[in-house]
Amino acid sequence: MTIGVTLYSWNGRPALESQDGQVRYIASPGTDWTGDTPLTAVTVATLRAQAITIGRDEFDARFAGAPWNVPDLDGWFQRRDPARPFDSYAKARAWANR
Repeated sequence: MTIGVTLYSWNGRPALESQDGQVRYIASPGTDWTGDTPLTAVTVATLRAQAITIGRDEFDARFAGAPWNVPDLDGWFQRRDPARPFDSYAKARAWANR
């Protein structure tokens, strides 16, 4: 991925891994991204062992609509949208590589 984020389907849930090894996921439809606290953190090893890597288009197809309605994260992932300027991907890349 050019934006520095690997996208996963983890037991049917959306999950992300940045280049620096941080993991975020959505536990159930309609909830926010999580994984950044000790109680919700998941290791990269766990994610890689249990999840399947999917591309950006497949991620959108599975999780952008109902019931998940995956929100854009500030920098983790920006959905493809012709109305968005290209720099949203650059911002995502910069955020993921902090």
